[in-house]
Amino acid sequence: QAVASGSIMDLDSIPSPGGVEAGDDSDGQIFAARPVGLDNLGVTNPNPRIVGLTAANGSVLAACQSGEVVRWYPIENEASVVDFGKDKCGDVGRVLLEPKGFHALITNNGGDSWYLNFQSNQAKALPRLK
Repeated sequence: QAVASGSIMDLDSIPSPGGVEAGDDSDGQIFAARPVGLDNLGVTNPNPRIVGLTAANGSVLAACQSGEVVRWYPIENEASVVDFGKDKCGDVGRVLLEPKGFHALITNNGGDSWYLNFQSNQAKALPRLK
């Protein structure tokens, strides 16, 4: 079993590459919906409301209305909260992730934007992009 104490993801829930095993009489589902505890991902807000979610190439960015943005790598079982520095990102509007998962843009409803690279958890403010 590949599940450690306090882990985020149960690796036994990952489907086989073909989806349905030979001789299996299931309904053909290849994914199963399972809850993910946001407190395990580093979200500190007791009642988070996810307003943006995007995924690409094995990474997931989840943005909460409070301004917390979490980058999650489910395969590696790692998660980290994005640091906006002194320019706090409140009221997240959109989270965009390019298909390879290397670059992300985060915007709030006030028109402010930040850039995030996969090598860093420090978001860079983009004051000229309004």
